[in-house]
Amino acid sequence: MRPRSKAQPQQSETNKPPVKVEFAQQGQHLSIRITDVGEREDLLLDALGKCRSGVCACPMAGRAAVDRMVLQRLADGVEIELDMKSGAAFNSESITRCLECRMGARERSKKK
Repeated sequence: MRPRSKAQPQQSETNKPPVKVEFAQQGQHLSIRITDVGEREDLLLDALGKCRSGVCACPMAGRAAVDRMVLQRLADGVEIELDMKSGAAFNSESITRCLECRMGARERSKKK
């Protein structure tokens, strides 16, 4: 498996500390480790569960290319395992935008 690449920490618009996102890809499999989520862990897992079920409102067009998504709670965050459909390619920038969308939307709805 390729070494994990680190994305820049993502700062939400609610001034919460940034989360750390790491990607590790091997062929059609991508592992995404999200740490430093703090109290947002349950919100993130709920939002990602909706994404996995296909009922999220995220504009990520690449969701149709995902063949399998497994979510796992870690001691320090969340891990997402993705398998892409044959011939599909990963786009870490698109996935990062989706994560920002999911966390931001959940935090905004929690404030209401």
